[in-house]
Amino acid sequence: MIRRITTFAASRKKTVIGTFSVLAVTGTILGTQLSKTTEPTKYVLSTVARGTVVSTISGSGQVSAENQLDITPEVAGTIVAVLVSNNDEVAAGTPLFAIDQSDAIKQVRDAGQSVRDAEISLESAKISYEKLVSPESNASLLQAQNALKQAERALADLKAPPTAIQLMNAEAKVRSAELNARLEADGTTPKTVRDAWDDEVVSLNGLMVTLKDARDDANDVLSVDGIAGNANFKPLFSVLDQSVKIQAYTSYEAVKTTVTAADDAVKALAASDADPDDILEARGLVTEALKATATLLDDVKAGLEASLTSSSFSQSSLDQLMSTIQSDINGVFNARSTLRSLDDDIEKAQETFDSAEITLAVAKAELEDLKAGADPDDIAKAEETVAERTQTLADVKVGADDIEVKVALNTIRQRESSLQDARDNLQDAQEALNDCTVVAPFNGVVTNIEGKLAAKVSQSTTLATLLTKERIAEISLNEVDITKIKVGQKATLTFDALEDLTVAGTVGEVDIIGSVSQGVVSYGVKVVLETQDDRVRPGMSVSVSIITEAKADVIVVPNAAVKDNGGVTTVQVLATDASESEAAQGIASDSPPETRVVQVGLSDDNSTEITVGLTEGERVVTRTVAGGTQTTQATQGGTSSIRIPGVTGGGGMGGPPGM
Repeated sequence: MIRRITTFAASRKKTVIGTFSVLAVTGTILGTQLSKTTEPTKYVLSTVARGTVVSTISGSGQVSAENQLDITPEVAGTIVAVLVSNNDEVAAGTPLFAIDQSDAIKQVRDAGQSVRDAEISLESAKISYEKLVSPESNASLLQAQNALKQAERALADLKAPPTAIQLMNAEAKVRSAELNARLEADGTTPKTVRDAWDDEVVSLNGLMVTLKDARDDANDVLSVDGIAGNANFKPLFSVLDQSVKIQAYTSYEAVKTTVTAADDAVKALAASDADPDDILEARGLVTEALKATATLLDDVKAGLEASLTSSSFSQSSLDQLMSTIQSDINGVFNARSTLRSLDDDIEKAQETFDSAEITLAVAKAELEDLKAGADPDDIAKAEETVAERTQTLADVKVGADDIEVKVALNTIRQRESSLQDARDNLQDAQEALNDCTVVAPFNGVVTNIEGKLAAKVSQSTTLATLLTKERIAEISLNEVDITKIKVGQKATLTFDALEDLTVAGTVGEVDIIGSVSQGVVSYGVKVVLETQDDRVRPGMSVSVSIITEAKADVIVVPNAAVKDNGGVTTVQVLATDASESEAAQGIASDSPPETRVVQVGLSDDNSTEITVGLTEGERVVTRTVAGGTQTTQATQGGTSSIRIPGVTGGGGMGGPPGM
């Protein structure tokens, strides 16, 4: 056995040696040439654009044989209106019940204010960023230089002693204040108050003239005290109303007494420096006289209106008396107003004096401060201001550093995110407000109305039952998906048994309480078919996709462009001038793409909304095609290479079969 193996080995050795000889000759004839090429990495790109994102939740179930739904509210509250009656036929969207909106309106108002505040905050951040990154203009530099010069001048002014003009002005201010705050010779009464008392004496004398004129005019009518000019009229006065006549004569006697007392008190007052107590006493008597005179004039006027004329006393004469008395009435009215203002004049005079005293104290303090020189603390603050503005000028010349720019950009992104949150809250608040009106989710007949006016309801309260001719699909969803489902949402339905049929539907009822099976919580949802097809029969299996949210005209990118790196969402952005078709096929780039942090919103099976971080028109990477090194072989001459069994390319040696 050993000999046979040795013989085989020797035979194989000859074959191999012969093979090497052939290869050596063939290699010389063919002249094989090898070369290497490097393929660059390519990036498949998509353009950031505006589009629509539709989010859906899917579930499966069966077509139901029951065509009725329980109407429940989406919000808790108090029913303020019942808008339907039993057996009313209603169309989809018809209001059925109204729930108190006061809290929801407040939430919408507050959320709207939050949106406006967030918009202002974002705009401020953008302005700050623009100022930070924009090249400093000559105006900014000049402004900083002027601010520094102003601070330096203020510091120099503080350190400099007061000038002669400053001292003169301060002393003049003190003297002026002293004039306004001076006292009378008694050393206690303010000059302004004393002048007001003297003015009141003048006013009281003027009022007495009015009073005596009115008294005399009344006497002209009544002919009591030695007046003979209107003697022919006396029998005609108030002939038509004797009670008024008696009252007028009685009032006249009262006026004579009060006017005389007031006149004596006023005449006793000195023209200046009268005792304020005497003035007040005279004022009181004048007040009483004015009151009595007003009563007298009213009585005389009433008597004139009840008088007659005769051949000895014409109507024109009566009219003249009426005019005179009316003028006196107006004069007494104005006199009473003047009397009431006398107290105010004294108070204002005292206030003027008090203010003048304060002004005098301030003027004296300013004069003393001026003589003493600047406060050391003020000088220190002025020096700090100079130092701060010197640094500001230096910062303006240097410009913003990278850290400041990054902080400003982060601030913008944070405020963009806050704005989006505020807008989302506003949308939620508006939806909650809309939900305060319970509407029919589809066409049908309302029965079994249980919701009553003023009743408090929750989301599990059945308000009524809605009967429909349309078929209903019943599906179940898990506890995560059910939170996004609401009555009224649109849906599409497909059927296992009817592959070519797709039907639109509307969510009509959502279970509030779930059921537990083997530890899994599920909730029932009823979807009303908007299109009836005789092929759809109760019990058929159905798949339902419910549209939970849709956003139009938002920034979107393909899902493949969005990456999650440890909780941070990023995309890769590549700046290029390539055409759309070139970008879609993949392009090479000398510089790698920029990795950018973004914030995402809604997403569906194809696209993702980008709320922060991208602008329309940018290019994002959806796929990377890695490059590498590729080896190729070219042959010179017309002879083809020969493959010899048992020998690998390049002259390698193989073993026998099975070894």
